[in-house]
Amino acid sequence: MYYELIQEYEKILCGERKQFHSGYTLTGMNDGAIRRVLYYAVEEILDWEPSEMAQKFTPEIISDLGLVNIASKVPFPPGLERSRDYFYYAEYLYPGTCTEEWKSATLKYYISYLKSARNRVPPGCPREYKEIYLFNFLEYAISAFLPAGIEDDPEALYKFFSSDGIDGFLAKAKLTEICAIQYLYPIDMLHAYLGTKGSAVDPELYPYYRFRAFMNENHLCPSFLPRD
Repeated sequence: MYYELIQEYEKILCGERKQFHSGYTLTGMNDGAIRRVLYYAVEEILDWEPSEMAQKFTPEIISDLGLVNIASKVPFPPGLERSRDYFYYAEYLYPGTCTEEWKSATLKYYISYLKSARNRVPPGCPREYKEIYLFNFLEYAISAFLPAGIEDDPEALYKFFSSDGIDGFLAKAKLTEICAIQYLYPIDMLHAYLGTKGSAVDPELYPYYRFRAFMNENHLCPSFLPRD
């Protein structure tokens, strides 16, 4: 199927066709077909590495390679603009290519929601990127809404995320719903986030404070769990 698809694309490049055959109507193209055409254009025609695509994939290139209609079918996640964030085409084909650009874009998206009247950040983003969104949001919220320096104190973070105050923090940060969709307790989200930071954390902290979170959730008294 993809061999015939590429043949159709080559005819478009040569001017023999203006669009794909009816069997490849753009409205019916699946994700695999879209990726195959883009891979062919980037790797076979342009001979680019993923990092080059991230820097050089412009409206002019898209037009010159007959990719306008194909590019319009690439699903863009919330907060990114098709007319501005061209790096995302590289991220779409080669996940992990544009870490810093991706982080910057998601933070702009999050900050705009914090300033809006909406009471939650919508979780509508590709499944494979949910944690990228959430962890960037969480990192910003910790620095913006919690005491200075707490981001460098894992135990203070675990303690707070197992306390009564966590609900108010998540509401202020508009993370209540998106956290609940993916984690049983907020402390689970924190633990997953800290795991991406690469810093050494006492392995006893998570099970200890997760149990405290369980006790707190069920209105039980965890006072018999002193920690030195």
